[in-house]
Amino acid sequence: TKDQKTHSVKFDPGKKVSSLDWDEIAEYVNSIFSRRHLLHSFSAINFSQMGIEEKNASTYYIDGNYEAANIIFKELNKKEPNAYLLTSIAMCHYGLYQYKDALNYINQALNITSSTDILLNKAAILSEYGTESNNKAMMLEASDIFSQAIKNKEDYQLHYNYATTLSWLEENELSEAHFRKSLKLNPNHAEAWKTWRKFSIDN
Repeated sequence: TKDQKTHSVKFDPGKKVSSLDWDEIAEYVNSIFSRRHLLHSFSAINFSQMGIEEKNASTYYIDGNYEAANIIFKELNKKEPNAYLLTSIAMCHYGLYQYKDALNYINQALNITSSTDILLNKAAILSEYGTESNNKAMMLEASDIFSQAIKNKEDYQLHYNYATTLSWLEENELSEAHFRKSLKLNPNHAEAWKTWRKFSIDN
């Protein structure tokens, strides 16, 4: 795991290690990190068109050093605010699990341009933020964004994202339908198989 956010699992000292329910522990850990697959692909990075500061920030971002990348992106945005830099800042906060800040910056980016890619990344942020805070309104907004995007593009990742959000909302029949569509478009999508299997067992 990244050192930006840590999670702990508490063990009962009175129990022997051999008696612990490792399946339950594995499910808990997976529930924390599996949602990272919701993020829409970040815009392609063209280093040839960047200045040295932007290249450094992008390199930090690619390496997973979101704090360092965020500092540079914010300095660049002060000089010349634009949707790309605001989205970059949002994605850095997302990488740091700082969903409130991520949502704030992605909304600023959307005030400049209503790019589909930016909107889909907002849906990813809403999905994780909504799950963490148990906020149904956020989950409904994310679901609506994914639903509208699917009307314009048949994409396995979009169907998977929509199905995952619907599953949280307990729209089980519709969720299963979109898991199936995702796997039909990409039978090798391992995360969809894993999530759908869990969905099938739970329901």
